[in-house]
Amino acid sequence: MLNLKKTSFFFALALTALTFNITAFASDIPEMVRVGLSSYVNKESITITNSSLYIGSGAEDRYEDIGILETDYDFTIQLPYGYYVDCRESFDTYEDAWEYVTDYDDYGYDAYPAMTDDDRWSIYICNISSPDEAEDIADEIDGYAVIYTNSMIEIADGRGLIAVCDGVWPQFAPESSKYISFGSKNYRGYMEFGRYNGGNITAVNVISMDEYLYSVVPAEMPYTWHEEALKSQIIAAKSYACTRITAHEKDGYGLCDGTNCQVYNGVSSEKENVNKLVDEVSGILATYEGEPINAVYCSSSGGHTDNCENVWTATVPYLRGVKEIFGTKGTSWSRTFSDDDIAELCEIDGVDVGRVESIDITCSTLTGRVQKMTINGSKRSHTISKDGIRSFFSSMGGYLPSRMFTLNGLGLSDYEGAIYTASDDDVIILNGVTEDIAEKYDISGVFVVGKQKFALEGNYTPVVKSSNKDSLKGFTASGSSYNFSGFGNGHGIGLSQHGAKEMAENGYDYEEILKHYYTGIEVR
Repeated sequence: MLNLKKTSFFFALALTALTFNITAFASDIPEMVRVGLSSYVNKESITITNSSLYIGSGAEDRYEDIGILETDYDFTIQLPYGYYVDCRESFDTYEDAWEYVTDYDDYGYDAYPAMTDDDRWSIYICNISSPDEAEDIADEIDGYAVIYTNSMIEIADGRGLIAVCDGVWPQFAPESSKYISFGSKNYRGYMEFGRYNGGNITAVNVISMDEYLYSVVPAEMPYTWHEEALKSQIIAAKSYACTRITAHEKDGYGLCDGTNCQVYNGVSSEKENVNKLVDEVSGILATYEGEPINAVYCSSSGGHTDNCENVWTATVPYLRGVKEIFGTKGTSWSRTFSDDDIAELCEIDGVDVGRVESIDITCSTLTGRVQKMTINGSKRSHTISKDGIRSFFSSMGGYLPSRMFTLNGLGLSDYEGAIYTASDDDVIILNGVTEDIAEKYDISGVFVVGKQKFALEGNYTPVVKSSNKDSLKGFTASGSSYNFSGFGNGHGIGLSQHGAKEMAENGYDYEEILKHYYTGIEVR
């Protein structure tokens, strides 16, 4: 039996050690965040264009360098090929392990340094064609046959395989440059590669919260806007990230780099003025009862933000509808669909309505957003509610910009009827639900009566007076085409970016902006 065992003393090489807290809703801001890169999810191989890298591991939420890899080529992180034998060696660094690889080469084995789950280096014999052959080699050298490879990752360059990782997902930090480079994009922090569910390889950028915001904020709000608007966006984005820090935990990371979390493009999005502002408000959060708020935001509200339950389900005390201080509506928009288009969209939504005959708008919020839309066809009807109305159109040119729209020129201003309050007999002619009505009367006690049936939903939920219920009806649009025209862009909940811009330009600071859009919060 060959006895090629080598021993070495353990000296921890820890050039950088970082610990971070990823508990959602914690009062403290996480030092580091884990961002999954959508272009590098579930890949068989991923190429890094740096010429030298520190390699380490992220075990137990820490990073420790345990070697340096250098190449005249690109590095490739790839799925394993064949079977392996663990030679049961133990070395401090990659360089130490590499010195002993030639001992195995001399006996005809294809051997390479292997990083193991105790943050040590061993030597693995690689490219073995069968489990039986692996067992035979393991017996010969007093090693261990590695048959199951769903926890294995290989590292290669233009010359071929240069290292193996077994039971630990490797993290890389730039050694001779400032960033980790993937194609045309550069990233700060560390880059981890894992097979988190035993499948293919996913790249995860492990980065500080502030450096994450360097990229996110210019991607979500124009960097040329007033600095107080930008600061409000920074704090909203930071608070939002804190509440979603484990949103994709089952996939091996916390946040994604798309709109499901926040847009993150690495260094390419960064702007110097935004980086400076991020540093200025580092450590500041928007909180409610001591916890970071789910600080959702939209491009523009159309003049009035909405209550969150009018888009989602739960009622959140700080996500209440508020009027734009300067009446900021954002850019108007208009989209037209033929009746055939609407029928096709219904089919995509899983309902064959037949020939589209009309569309009913039967429910709205007091802010003017449509809550229920029913498409009537020759075969059946199809009702869509809340923000599903915007997404209904996504397969044909994208979401509707907002739900604050008229349909074929019909909308709230066309309703006839009256509003009564529960406290007295005053009558107001309803030519649209105006903010003046909401301010003057106790909206929670409103009764809606008249000739047309139209429900007003939301935090204020009016009650239809029973004696008039049968005579009320909503409006119906019909024809060969349907025009949706409106204001606003996005779901309309939380901070309105265009509204924040106008507030900032009129002398409001970031704390005043945030407290306007998020009811009852603290900024600290």
